[in-house]
Amino acid sequence: MNSASLPFPRGQTFFNGGTTNTTDGLNLEGMEVIVRDTTYGSGRPVRLKCVRNVSGVTLYPKYLVRYQQTGDYFGKRVDGYVQGNAADYAGVVDELVTSVPANDLFWIVVEGPTIVKRSASNFSGSDVAVGDRMVAMTVNATTGTTSNGRIIPQGVASTALTSDYVQNVVGRALSAIVTSATTVDPLILVGRR
Repeated sequence: MNSASLPFPRGQTFFNGGTTNTTDGLNLEGMEVIVRDTTYGSGRPVRLKCVRNVSGVTLYPKYLVRYQQTGDYFGKRVDGYVQGNAADYAGVVDELVTSVPANDLFWIVVEGPTIVKRSASNFSGSDVAVGDRMVAMTVNATTGTTSNGRIIPQGVASTALTSDYVQNVVGRALSAIVTSATTVDPLILVGRR
């Protein structure tokens, strides 16, 4: 599918600044499409999923989000940012969108190249090389952006080889990044690889 045939484009939300609700766009919840990467010039396929933000707060681009785990909404709605390496992630909030208001529909990247928010302080001296595995940080809340929904290199934590880290690898780095570049978010090939 090309980007022009999406029900709403990347970089926008379904309501696109209008008043949001939880009833319009129900037929789009959970819809998956594959487009080609034109943002980073790789031409790789990018699998997108349309989900609804039911976290109660505004979500921001490049963060890992998790599925709502109640009712029939798993795979269709997200209720906040990923809390850590043991929590399964749904995908990454479309890096081209400015923000996602509560109850709006938006795209998450579930597979393919995208920029993901990194930890600003928790790389523990570890630079990231192309191909390194990246995992979600361990935090305690789902709606703040200080640490939630961010990534660190797999080898940083002492538990780096536990099954949680191995099973829930977010993806592999497509760009190198040095520890000191705390404001630079890496390009990640998202997906279970």
